[in-house]
Amino acid sequence: MIEALNEDLKRRTAELEMVNKELESFTYSASHDLRAPLIVASGFCRRLSEHYSEKLDATGKRYLLRIKESCQHMNGLIDDLLHLSKATSSSIKFKSVDLSHLAKSAAIQLKEAHPEREANFIIEEGLTVKGDSGLLKIAMENLLGNAWKFTSKAKWANIEFGLIKTIENKPAYFVRDNGCGF
Repeated sequence: MIEALNEDLKRRTAELEMVNKELESFTYSASHDLRAPLIVASGFCRRLSEHYSEKLDATGKRYLLRIKESCQHMNGLIDDLLHLSKATSSSIKFKSVDLSHLAKSAAIQLKEAHPEREANFIIEEGLTVKGDSGLLKIAMENLLGNAWKFTSKAKWANIEFGLIKTIENKPAYFVRDNGCGF
């Protein structure tokens, strides 16, 4: 009985590894195929901005800015897809991870990438958890990046990361912002 279960487990593990490799291959191929036209669109957007911006009225300039922002957003989505693909193909290494540090690093990256934005990050100190630091970094960057994105219309963005205790007194971490959304 145990031998049959072990054999079944080995077979399923091999199937999962094969599916993960196929998914990783598809992700790389799809990201390359998606990025090629994006590079072309970004290049033409840059050329329009450099050579014809004085000929565009306010509406044309706004359209050009929206195209540029959409290209940047799509590029970020492609990067996220590749990060996720890499995360699923590597083994998970559990260790103590400083979530507060990850949140601060993500906040600094966002502020440096967009120095024109007024934003206040409130990050609770000393929050640690057992987990895979690489996966938690991706999760934190995505969560704070979403908060950043959805507070873009706020005059002053407030983004908070912290800890609450659940009914069973287990830790629950949160990202809260004053932007649109749920």
